[in-house]
Amino acid sequence: MLRLAPLLFLSLLLGCGSTSKVVERPEDESITDEDIDDILDAPTDAVKRSPKVAAAELQRMELPPTPDSPSLDIDGSTEDWDKKSIRTFKDRSLIESGDRFWNGSKDLSFRVGVRSDPGYLYFVVDVTDDKVLTDDSDELTDGVVLTIRDPNLDNLIKSTPANLRMRDLVKAETSLVFMPDGRFRRYHSEEELPDNMGVVAVAEKKGGYIVEIAFQIEAFEQVSSIPLQDIAFRVEVLDGDEADREGTQTVMSMLPDRGNDDPRMAIYGVDGLLPHYEVDKAPPRKNAIGSWQVRKKAWEFVPFEVVSKLWVTVDDASAFEGALRDSNVLKELCKSSRKDVRLIDSYQSRGGGYRTGLILCGDREVKGKCPDASITDLFWVMLKPDNGSWRLEKAVQAFDAPLTQCATGPAGEQPYYHRFSLFPMDMIDSNTWAVGWTRTTVSPGLDEESTGISILNVDKTRASAGSAITNEKRSTVDERTRTTARVYLTRVDKDKYLDLCQIEDYHEQVCTGLDRGCQTAEHGRSILTTVQLYNPRLGRFERYELSKHPGCPSDFDFTKNDGYLLLQTRGRVGFLPSPSSEEDVEDLDVF
Repeated sequence: MLRLAPLLFLSLLLGCGSTSKVVERPEDESITDEDIDDILDAPTDAVKRSPKVAAAELQRMELPPTPDSPSLDIDGSTEDWDKKSIRTFKDRSLIESGDRFWNGSKDLSFRVGVRSDPGYLYFVVDVTDDKVLTDDSDELTDGVVLTIRDPNLDNLIKSTPANLRMRDLVKAETSLVFMPDGRFRRYHSEEELPDNMGVVAVAEKKGGYIVEIAFQIEAFEQVSSIPLQDIAFRVEVLDGDEADREGTQTVMSMLPDRGNDDPRMAIYGVDGLLPHYEVDKAPPRKNAIGSWQVRKKAWEFVPFEVVSKLWVTVDDASAFEGALRDSNVLKELCKSSRKDVRLIDSYQSRGGGYRTGLILCGDREVKGKCPDASITDLFWVMLKPDNGSWRLEKAVQAFDAPLTQCATGPAGEQPYYHRFSLFPMDMIDSNTWAVGWTRTTVSPGLDEESTGISILNVDKTRASAGSAITNEKRSTVDERTRTTARVYLTRVDKDKYLDLCQIEDYHEQVCTGLDRGCQTAEHGRSILTTVQLYNPRLGRFERYELSKHPGCPSDFDFTKNDGYLLLQTRGRVGFLPSPSSEEDVEDLDVF
């Protein structure tokens, strides 16, 4: 059941549309939809490098009905919980503070259960405490602290520079304390509780008490996706056995803080948690990078990323898929009769004259296993209208060589590429696209995972134009290396072309097991820089061979340089505009 594991420039970020009707997007007098298709017909100089954030295409968002009431009786009992789904925490090693006051599991221990349905996220915390103290004061003595977090939103915040102050503007975590007398409030915060939080029950039992909660998604206040797919949580129990001593003496945690690099949250996959408030705004694309926020008792999506000026996403891709099925060109490229063919992402030009997509074409697994000689290709494709249907105009491979895997799984211990996504890089030109991916390799005693992008220039014979890694981890039974990179699309060498500046935070860690007990070794952290300069003649990014470039120092300040920060989360790719780019918003000289 368990696996352990932005915004200073809001003026640049645009809202989206209503779910009750399709709202027309604001007109941009500098360019019409027909102009866009004309531009795409002659795409070499389609978009100059001015960091403009375009208006989002407003789309309808369809959600199933949300249950009005919990499916469990929230009565402070574990009777209707599956006992196998409840875990016990009672060891001395879980004492986070006050070890000298703890006298064994009967003094303080607890059990935790978690489950979900489309309307609610349920927790039960069954506390064993031989002396439960309650009073009317605000001084915390005994209680349960429950912290819930959207891990995807948290990862997005961590991927941005500290000086953007995303942590001040995006609320990824809610921490609450529940007291044995039934009172509850925020933990270490004077803020009011979230509206429409859910249902809470606290009940006494012999030798302790039980806290049972049915959270609504509104308890999070901000989430990365609706429906919500993953949550992170942590439970701590506070105990004070001496009535004449103010405050808590002992804190026991399911994931105690040891002052190292271990994660302190447990991850739980929910069943697509749905909103109880109205969804007032729709995102500019499916799984867009941003956050859903509660505003005036309605959910509104605030995008963090650049919104494409030339393309809108196609959520209903049936016409696209039909054109692919009818295309002899794709059948020849892919031999689709013997392949697993999947449409990963699809876009349509705002004028309606083009459709582009990312197609996965791979060998099928045989009896649940991928044969060793399996091959998979990833194609960027473009379609144009043709007598009422769509005709395949162009297809290019996203990688220089086929992937040695099946469409849905790895071949043996070979690397496995998955979680693909597609994003138009209008800030360079209409021919440039980013393909996001995750690469994993798992074998006995080894676990590797990388996320990154491949950049395509679809107007060139060799489409591969560059690549960048955003996160990388390699774990063995006794060591782990972790790299978190910030990748900037900016003018490194001060010419008119955008280059890639990559700042890597590298940690070398010592572990007690595979991804267990890992601590960064002394002198095990370093900052590395990598530069790729854009070559306009070849239409690709080329690695700068010297060790350092003055335009990409290790302390590169994104807030003072024009350009974009690459964002990669939940298997999606996007680009965050620099706050200083606002001065260029009105200057899109090609139009």
